[in-house]
Amino acid sequence: MARKKKPEALSGLSRRETQIMEILFELGEASVGAVTGRMPDELSRNGVRTLLGILEAKGRVARKKDGREFLYKPTTDPAVAGQSALQQVLRVFFDGSLKQALQARFTGDGAAPDAAEIAELEALVREAKRQAKGGDQP
Repeated sequence: MARKKKPEALSGLSRRETQIMEILFELGEASVGAVTGRMPDELSRNGVRTLLGILEAKGRVARKKDGREFLYKPTTDPAVAGQSALQQVLRVFFDGSLKQALQARFTGDGAAPDAAEIAELEALVREAKRQAKGGDQP
């Protein structure tokens, strides 16, 4: 079986490093203790601290001193990482089709989108159409 390619923002990272990056993207900034507490499976504080040091050496996280501890945050903008992850999900699960992904969202077991979400999606589609035409038409 072929190995799934990670989103570009997480490429070149081990499973544990990826878990830590996902936590940091979610929190924005966190201490070793906060990351340790959110790990999906057990890893010691020293293990998390070591991996954060490796991620810092790779240029994936930055740290700053806050009192007696350090706070770590991703060096990649979460929006950029999110775009990369979304493109990967579309490629892997929906054959690159946004239509198939939306169909799955609207017909799946999850909560149906509310009227406000549908209105926002309609506005995004109108804007995409306008940009595709290359004009300023509404």
